[in-house]
Parts: sequence; structure tokens; C-alpha cells
Amino acid sequence: MTIPRDLCYFAIGKKSAQLFKQFTEVEVNYPDREDSEGLLTLLQQQPVKQRNILILCGNSGRHLLSQTLMNRQAKVKLIECYTRIPIIYQPDILSEHISQQLIIITSIEHLNQLESYSSDEHKKQSRLLVTSQRIFTKAKELTWQNVLLVKSADNQTIFDAVKQHFPVSL
Repeated sequence: MTIPRDLCYFAIGKKSAQLFKQFTEVEVNYPDREDSEGLLTLLQQQPVKQRNILILCGNSGRHLLSQTLMNRQAKVKLIECYTRIPIIYQPDILSEHISQQLIIITSIEHLNQLESYSSDEHKKQSRLLVTSQRIFTKAKELTWQNVLLVKSADNQTIFDAVKQHFPVSL
């Protein structure tokens, strides 16, 4: 299959952009802030009115990107190309060593699932590391006390934040 080279390609994350470029040999743009808001900021400079935009997405999640582009009068088509299936954990999975727990949350879906396993004690003592302002705000609304916001969901950023903010004994 030949990928058209006269189109503009965008990805939300750097790794997705690199992988797409590796297989297609076309340039792929991506934002510094690897989330829908970051991509929308990057697309601010792009004329999208009456343009055809194809978004490859999962079976769940928010529709901020597609809604915003449609509001800018783009013709948006969504194709679900992966499925998110929550893992069901045993109810007491978080019960031991609460004060030593560091939980990394990269989506609202993860936070909502965590909520079903968490007690008030978890919310007071455990530490959350979250990857967007939206998740941070939601965690605070859900009364989590120790929440650290990092700038991106990429592995290196998360790893660096864990090294910098949490003791080696974790």
C-alpha cells in the first residue's frame, strides 16, 4: 500500500509519529504536549475548514479532538483501530503498604477504575502520578491528597519524575 505524500499527518505522541514514519516514510507532526489539547494547539495554525480528517482511535475515550475539528467545520471520520478493555483486579489489591504506594495514572478511565478499588485511606496516603491537567483536576475532585502532575505520558518523563520525586525504596 502506498501512503500519499501530499497529505499532512499528525500523531498525538512522539512514539506513534516515529512508528508511523518508520513504516510509511512520510513526515508525521506531533505536539510537545502529548495529548489531545497539545495536538489541537499544534493544529491551530492549520486550515481545517472543509478538509477531510481521519482519526484513528480506540473504542472509548473522549471526543475532544473530533468535536473541536468539526466545530472548525472539518469533515471528520473516526475509525476505531484498537479496543480498551479494563483489567479486573482483586478487590484488596491496594490493601498493603498504602503509604508506600505510587500509582501512575495516564487516563481518566484508569483513574475511574482505580476509584472502584480505593478507600479513603488510600486517597490520603497513596501517591498518584498523573499525566495531564485534566486527570489532576479529576483526582483532586475525587479527593486524592498526594497528586503529582507530570508534563507528558511518555515513558521517559514518567521514569524521570519517579526518580526525582519518590524515594528509591519504592
